[in-house]
Amino acid sequence: MTISVGWLIVSESMLPSKGIVIHSLRTVIRLVGAIVLSLAFLSTPTHASSSSLNIPDDNPKSVEMRKWAATAMADSNKLQPEPYGSPNPAIAQSKIPTCAQVRANPPTISAEAREAGRTAIWCRNTDTAQRTNAEPPPPAPPAEIPDWCRNEFGTAWVTDRAFACKRFIDDYDILQPPLMDKIGRIKFAVWDMIYTSPIRDYVVHRNWVAPFIVEGEAVRSGRWLHEVCDTQCALDSASGTGRTALTLNQWTLGEAIWDSTVSARKSAKIYTTMDVWLTHPATPDIEIPNELDGSHPIRCDNQVLKGSDSAGSAYTHGCVFSQFVPILIFSRSQLPELTDHIGWATLTRGLAGLYGSGFPLHRIVDDADINGNRDTACENAPDPRPSGQSCDEYPMASTLEGAETGGGFYSCRMINAVQNSTGGGIQGAFENTKRLLDMDAFYVYVDPPYTSSPPNKNDCT
Repeated sequence: MTISVGWLIVSESMLPSKGIVIHSLRTVIRLVGAIVLSLAFLSTPTHASSSSLNIPDDNPKSVEMRKWAATAMADSNKLQPEPYGSPNPAIAQSKIPTCAQVRANPPTISAEAREAGRTAIWCRNTDTAQRTNAEPPPPAPPAEIPDWCRNEFGTAWVTDRAFACKRFIDDYDILQPPLMDKIGRIKFAVWDMIYTSPIRDYVVHRNWVAPFIVEGEAVRSGRWLHEVCDTQCALDSASGTGRTALTLNQWTLGEAIWDSTVSARKSAKIYTTMDVWLTHPATPDIEIPNELDGSHPIRCDNQVLKGSDSAGSAYTHGCVFSQFVPILIFSRSQLPELTDHIGWATLTRGLAGLYGSGFPLHRIVDDADINGNRDTACENAPDPRPSGQSCDEYPMASTLEGAETGGGFYSCRMINAVQNSTGGGIQGAFENTKRLLDMDAFYVYVDPPYTSSPPNKNDCT
């Protein structure tokens, strides 16, 4: 038993018509990478116990991105990533009926399908009786899949500012009227990893597919990876091209790398969606939507940020999952006076920004606004400052919610000057590594969180 895989780049005119939200008045170009799988099997189930990987590791851009990702993920914390988007199973259910629905209400077979001898029907297998311990599980996740994604099931992407991961399993039967006998079945697992970086102007999308239960003859499936961008991105390369032989219960990897061509001080978005089609000689082809959580836009920009990475490269371009709201974390053990101020300001005063509150802060970059916030917040602070202390304002001066731009809702406190400076450095590095542009949202988290509000000390509001 073999599976054949190929990549195909398709032009706009070749794409099926699909409704999609366009966030630009410019012409949208769809660059499509298709992993096309062709499966042919005997009529009895075939299983394998081992799993293997076919990973094209030689692309320099991909290797560089994944090395950077390994370091970045190691530095991540328990708060990140988190589910992104809201699964809506009704979308799939409305297009692909369950097998119980087909048996209860057999659909009308069109004259065209009858003439072509395609009278069987695809249906979504939700029969729990088939999901027993006797059925083999999908192969173990590819080694590259991070721990925070391995236990996630369902249709929602799990993401943070730089990465997105998704795993789902499809299970479909073929029923033959009039008795609705089952003549085929396919069940396969899919993993996706999408990598971005705050200092790289390209995106790496890696997709693994592994069929692990197939019944019937000449069952075939395909998966289309629709990379949608405006005119400011271009396909760099695609690996896994040509026809690659696969075996049951093994992962096959396809990879696409997309370059941002955004002009200076501009930004653009890439939207990736995925659909599945299934075909069989006895059935009309069907397309299974994989849009349950909508698009997951990637923002690429060419704006200069303050700071540089460890290699000294300026933050002059990068790509992030911009709709993910990142979390700025301060340690209570490292910065007790700073975190006491944040805890009191958010828990007692109810000021915005606390993780979980639903009211994030928003970065601003205009120096005049930042200085105005700082001057307003610290206007009544002791001058000269007490020895070893400095004025700390919350919300931070570089946020829209600051003392002046936020309408006068703020807190001011004299705290240890070293802690204040350290906190500012942590915030600056965070703004760069999360690639926060003007008006980007973020939350603040104190680790460990307070169970009650700390006392107010040295208030200068």
